[in-house]
Amino acid sequence: MSAARAVVPPPALDVPREQLLSAVLSEFACTLVADVPSQAILDRLIARIVEILPVTDAGVTLLSPGTGPHLLAASSDAAVRFQQLQTSTGEGPGVTAYQTGEAATVPDLHRGDERFPGFCSAATEAGLAAVFTLPLRHAGRRLGALGD
Repeated sequence: MSAARAVVPPPALDVPREQLLSAVLSEFACTLVADVPSQAILDRLIARIVEILPVTDAGVTLLSPGTGPHLLAASSDAAVRFQQLQTSTGEGPGVTAYQTGEAATVPDLHRGDERFPGFCSAATEAGLAAVFTLPLRHAGRRLGALGD
């Protein structure tokens, strides 16, 4: 198995976050053309996102009509709990990001959010403080969500 790997600088105070994110995406693109198992690619992507963005946890979830969410990769147990809470309550930023194709945020779960009352309550009890989720799309098709 061959593995292509982009040279990505470690997070530094003098490197703009956009430049770091661009480097991570380049690294991700390089792994797609290499003979690397997709789970290893997702695990690496999640780890790099947590390194460069101001988040403590992240996860990738696939969603499709008629089936439940499928967590593909998570940086921690908290990211797994985030997905489980959305599945159990049937609501949350990941579900909304997938359905609308737009980012969904809850900057303060303690204050709640009228869109996700059950999720916010359960997330606060689970120790989560804030979340944001980005939709994942490919070729105009909704695939799932990347959330912190």
